[in-house]
Amino acid sequence: VGLKIKDPYNNRSNIKYPKHNYATSDYVFATGEKVGSLTHFGFKEPAYAAFAGPSLKLRIPIPKELQEKYATFNHCMEVHQIGVCLAWQARTIGNEIIVNVAGTKAFYGDAIPNVDDKFARNKNLLQLNMINDVIPEVVSVAFGRDTKGTELTAEDLQSLEDQGIARRWVGNRAVIFDGVPIFGALYKQDGTKVTNAGATEYLSSGGVSFAPAAVLFSRRSLKKEDIFPIFPSETLEDIAQYTSSNRKVPGC
Repeated sequence: VGLKIKDPYNNRSNIKYPKHNYATSDYVFATGEKVGSLTHFGFKEPAYAAFAGPSLKLRIPIPKELQEKYATFNHCMEVHQIGVCLAWQARTIGNEIIVNVAGTKAFYGDAIPNVDDKFARNKNLLQLNMINDVIPEVVSVAFGRDTKGTELTAEDLQSLEDQGIARRWVGNRAVIFDGVPIFGALYKQDGTKVTNAGATEYLSSGGVSFAPAAVLFSRRSLKKEDIFPIFPSETLEDIAQYTSSNRKVPGC
């Protein structure tokens, strides 16, 4: 009889009917990269699909004797360390140097991260030290002492917070883990497999790189014929389960 989709914004229901009188109807959902899309449709979604992303903002008052020096200060860049990619913008607004940084992604499951979690504090301290590595003269203004070449501590970060210079934030970011798309069978919230629906979601870098394979796997989740004759069917089943909406990761 068609697929009935409820519009969450205006409470309307739109019924989509097949254009032809097919014996059966199969559906593939492709709602984009947003974390939680499948959940909103009533399907199971991997809990670890989101990232916890911390950010750090510094509002550094400029002493009167330095205001002319930093009047046109404007600095933006991307900084890399092993396992870390940090992007920021720093510039003077009025009599303050504003530094905004974000990055250092990590798995956090479906829990809501708290700014006082150990994870968040450690990442914010890492961000502060990365800023100090690149523009120590600006961080030195914040502390009122020369910080070049020094390793800042958790106490240093706390002192900036206490002065209202540092503001920390952490939250679930709507970003999908690169390399683990969903293409395959859909499952209801109770774990029941939906026999005539699949998903091609969260392609990101891995899924886009293997777009033809992603499409084939998505189709195969509905049609059981072996479309990859060069691979053993058992291998394909393992891959399809790993990329399904019901997948599990050991320890999660």
